[in-house]
Amino acid sequence: MLLPTDLNKWDMIIMRIAFEGVPHELEEAAEIDGASEFYVLVQVILPLSKAVLAVIFLYYFVGNWNSWFNAMILLPTRGKWPLQLLLQD
Repeated sequence: MLLPTDLNKWDMIIMRIAFEGVPHELEEAAEIDGASEFYVLVQVILPLSKAVLAVIFLYYFVGNWNSWFNAMILLPTRGKWPLQLLLQD
């Protein structure tokens, strides 16, 4: 049920802008110290982008909190329906 609403284009733009805001010198310093690209992402860029990641998480949480329509379309059996869809029914 999460896959159809998994990635929003607006959120990708926000995350891209946040990742570009990380100073290139920090990435370069990590690479000089021998860090791989994955290590730079995990140990340098993501910790500096915690605020943006928290905002994106809140966007998804609030957006899916009361969404009964996706469950109505994607879940055929009544036993798997979320509370919002049961109340709406």
